[in-house]
Amino acid sequence: MQTFVLPYNKTFVMFAPQFSHSVMKTGSTCQQCHATEAVAQAQSNTVKLPWLDQGEVRQATGAIPVASGVRCGLVFQDYKDGKWSVISNPVEPQIRYAGFGEPLSEAQLERLSEPQQNK
Repeated sequence: MQTFVLPYNKTFVMFAPQFSHSVMKTGSTCQQCHATEAVAQAQSNTVKLPWLDQGEVRQATGAIPVASGVRCGLVFQDYKDGKWSVISNPVEPQIRYAGFGEPLSEAQLERLSEPQQNK
């Protein structure tokens, strides 16, 4: 996921799809993706990605579901005079999905919210 700020406070977000069930040397556990805090946030319609915590920017980790109608709590920053500063009132970003990705449907998000058992 990348956040961008363009001139005149124009913001947007780009997601590149991740194929979480890919074959890899060391597999993930079901609990790393299913029934996580990020899934619960998506079901409540807002997912915190980067956010401010006592003046510092924190980043989300792990699998972040991108679902239809879910807002992303984002922190946008501007780089001026060699320093990053948080934009206090950015415009609402346009959400863009890269690489032929599509948001999860409500049914897919519901399935993702269910605890899974490793077999």
